Amino acid sequence: EHGQPTTELPVLNRSASLGGWHGEIFETLQNSVFNARTFFQAGPVLPSRMNNYGVRFSGKMPGWGFLSGNFGQVKNHGMVNGNVIVPLLSERAPTTTDPGTRAIVLRFLGAYPTAAPNRPDFDARALNTNSPQSTDGTDASLRLDGSAGKRGFVSMSHAINRQRIDAFQLVAGQNPDTAIHSQRTRTTYRYERSESTEFSVAAGFTRTRSNLQPEPNAVGPRVRFFNVIQNLGPDSFYPLDRAENTFHWGALGYHHVPSAKHRITFGGDLYRYQLNGMDQNGARGDFQFSSNWGLSTIENLLRGTPTAYTQSFGNMYRGYRNWTTDVFVADQWNVSRRLQVYAGVRHSLNTAPTEVNRLDPIPFHTDWNNFAPRVSLAYVGPREWVARASYTVSFSQVAPATYSQLRYNPPG
Repeated sequence: EHGQPTTELPVLNRSASLGGWHGEIFETLQNSVFNARTFFQAGPVLPSRMNNYGVRFSGKMPGWGFLSGNFGQVKNHGMVNGNVIVPLLSERAPTTTDPGTRAIVLRFLGAYPTAAPNRPDFDARALNTNSPQSTDGTDASLRLDGSAGKRGFVSMSHAINRQRIDAFQLVAGQNPDTAIHSQRTRTTYRYERSESTEFSVAAGFTRTRSNLQPEPNAVGPRVRFFNVIQNLGPDSFYPLDRAENTFHWGALGYHHVPSAKHRITFGGDLYRYQLNGMDQNGARGDFQFSSNWGLSTIENLLRGTPTAYTQSFGNMYRGYRNWTTDVFVADQWNVSRRLQVYAGVRHSLNTAPTEVNRLDPIPFHTDWNNFAPRVSLAYVGPREWVARASYTVSFSQVAPATYSQLRYNPPG
């Protein structure tokens, strides 16, 4: 309804089973030996390697049904090249006389590469440099389709995806290290009452865990220089540790009326959303150095005199919950060989989201009145040209990523 297929289909489509067993093993390698140096790169191409390999298979298991699956991994290790703006070598000595402040300034300066700038053609402080990065990913799935009685069919699937990134750091702490894990489980029972009538029920579970943390060499707080030199990071909303769980149930039915040329579709879905974890904004602290007091940004850095320092405090852990459900009915009517009419209506219900510990009053109420009509026409004209027209109204839930921003509100 929103211009692209939904990613949370509760009812699994039928699997296109093939006779016998089929399989595939694959492996690809991209090596920096065959890479060319880019125009912006200073120095030679440094080693890197991307390996992608896996296996896919499908076949019929006697007494069980049709089994299919895949397993694949991507390992991308090597050097990342890029440009950063760093202090000049003559700008690396603190001018503050306070020992505590001096230690902090030295830690900030130590986050930059010791090499001198080498791209004065576009900025006197520009340094083209390299940093190692590793990305490891795993993708696997398994699906079984089989009979359940004379007219019943069962489909079950489970899929996992894992990704870990030890990010490149042209400046210490520039990017967060990332771990994203997801899993998807689906079960569908399909019953063919007759050649013209079919019913399906389904259940599923999806979980995504996102964990983004500052890399070990980060200086601690975020330090900003307003484009005079590279900021020290990562951004103030890291660390981020979040888990999203979706439980869903669905039912779907078809009834074909051959004499009247109608195909009736009906069903409904029920979703339970959970968002748990920590999102924070500024809890690590944020220093801002700028031109001030008659001094440049770099001079204020070396003196240890920031223009501003901000930090947020409070419990940033939350657990949000809500339900979404919808029911629908539609009729696909083949008026003639050249004209087809599709008409349907859907009712959606979004419950008011809540926080499990009642830490946030959420200013959204249960939405009851979402009736969504849909009418479509298709006409086959002369020389088999096809004209189509449609009208629909769609309703979407308020995303948890939107109302979860309430955790930043005072007094919490």
